[in-house]
Amino acid sequence: SEKGTVFRVQHLQHISPSLRAAMASSHSCAHGIGAAMEWPSFWQLVTEPHPRAYNYLIPMACTGFALTAAALVPMLVRLVLARRADKEPPAALKTRFVYLFVPASAPLVVAALKFVVVMAPRVWKIFGVLSACVEASAFFCFLQLILDFIGGGGGDLAAALPRLTPSKLWCCCCSARVPTLRDVLAARVLVGQFMFVVIALSLPELNDDWAKAHNSFIAIVDTVSLVLCVVAELTLIRAGHDVLSQHNIHAKFWTMKGLFVANTFTRRFFSRFITESQHIGGLCYTGETLVSGFSAASTALIAVPVALLAACAFGPQDLLFPTEAVTNCPAADAAESSAGSSAEAEAEA
Repeated sequence: SEKGTVFRVQHLQHISPSLRAAMASSHSCAHGIGAAMEWPSFWQLVTEPHPRAYNYLIPMACTGFALTAAALVPMLVRLVLARRADKEPPAALKTRFVYLFVPASAPLVVAALKFVVVMAPRVWKIFGVLSACVEASAFFCFLQLILDFIGGGGGDLAAALPRLTPSKLWCCCCSARVPTLRDVLAARVLVGQFMFVVIALSLPELNDDWAKAHNSFIAIVDTVSLVLCVVAELTLIRAGHDVLSQHNIHAKFWTMKGLFVANTFTRRFFSRFITESQHIGGLCYTGETLVSGFSAASTALIAVPVALLAACAFGPQDLLFPTEAVTNCPAADAAESSAGSSAEAEAEA
């Protein structure tokens, strides 16, 4: 009514302009592609009023990143020094070093990215895409590391596979057999689809309206893709257990799985409880920005025990090449014993 309008106008005259602007936009924040330029920057976060949650999220992210660096940097330095010990390393050593260094450094890289996500809310979407790229590259390099261990470091993988002990591949109901190149190809395809899916699903989050509307679809596709990737790498680990047991492969695998599953779980978990935006001092913190902050701080802390596990699982000893592609293999032992007996017979003759 006219009287009600006059009443509201008279009362709004006694409110400060900044508060009046906040009230006018209290139910909306900028969304969509390009809206990030209106979100808080690093400088605004540390110098202006911010949501109370950041009083806890910032120390959590700082602590997680610092402890992760303290746990991993010494091991990574040892890897680099072992790589540089040989002035002219063979190509196989260079390749293995890359396959080893990428998953070994993944907890530190992820903790650093999550630290930036908390400290600079404006760029959390871009660093979300970078985190997906790190996840994809880590799983790819871990797959290549498994195959490199089985092949003996640049050796003939096709010749090494038949020498492995038969095992139940892909599922427990399958009969035991040695893996073939088709199994390796299937594992490559499953890991490759995950690399594509995890990066492709991170791009729609640049448009948070679309991502929020299709959140259930994204969660299902992401989970199924990750499960298929994990099954593929577990199958190769089971197939090459004779060789891989010397390299703490299960600890390496849990380093990968634990970190990235925690990253996905924390985001899905907090997105169920945090949906409202917050306006503090004229700045708008969207619900998605707060979810990314809580998820990033939690993942940074989870990276600490993962880094401790990685520091024990990875090391310069993984750069050593055995004289045989497969050790502790019954067929190889039989061949060696027969060769030794024939040599002794010739010597006696």
